[in-house]
Amino acid sequence: MPTFRDAQTGLWSHFDPEDLATPRAWARDKALCNAWYLWRVHLVRSVEPNAGHRALAEWATLPGRQIHIVTQNIDDLHERAGSTVLAHLHGSLFAWRCDRCHAPAPTPNAPPTPVERLDPDRCRHCADGDIQPGVVWFEEPLPATEFDLAIDVCRDTDLVVVVGTSGWCNRRPAFRTWPVRTAYLSWKWTRARRCSPRPRP
Repeated sequence: MPTFRDAQTGLWSHFDPEDLATPRAWARDKALCNAWYLWRVHLVRSVEPNAGHRALAEWATLPGRQIHIVTQNIDDLHERAGSTVLAHLHGSLFAWRCDRCHAPAPTPNAPPTPVERLDPDRCRHCADGDIQPGVVWFEEPLPATEFDLAIDVCRDTDLVVVVGTSGWCNRRPAFRTWPVRTAYLSWKWTRARRCSPRPRP
C-alpha cells in the first residue's frame, strides 16, 4: 500500500497531499478532499495485514506478555491482524464523524476507481453537517486521550519497539510531529529498553 505521499499517482499526481489534509482544505473544497480520502479507504481495504502486523498480534498471545500498540497509521491493519490498538494518534480512516456536531458516522462507501470530486454524506444526527474522515489533519492537535495513553505506556514498560521509516511526519518545521516524538522520547525517562527495526535498503 502506498504511503501518505507516495499515494499521489494517476488522478492525484498533481495534488500536494498536504493541501488535502488541513481543516482549511476541507472548508475550501469538501468534495475534493472527500474523494481523496475515500480513495485511500479503498486502497486500505484492498490490502491485507503484513507479516509485521501478524507478528505483533501473535506476540500478544504469548504467556506473560502484555503488548500495547500505539500507531500513527490511520489504517485498520493492526486490528485486522488480530491486535487491539491502544491509541491511533493520528485518528482513523474508519472513524468518520460530522464536521459540525462531531457525532460518529459509518464509513462511507468508497468508489473502486478514483474520482476527483465526491460530495460528502450529510450527518444523520444533526442533518446540518457533512461527514468527514476521522483523521488528525495538519494544523490540528493530537487527541488528548490517545496522546496521554501513549505517554503513559512508554513510561511504564520494559521494552519500546519503534517501527517506521521516518521520525518526522513532514519535512516542513510547522508540520513536524513534535508531540509524537515526545511520546517516543519518554522511554528515556524509564529504564525501558528500545528496539528500532529498520527496513533494508
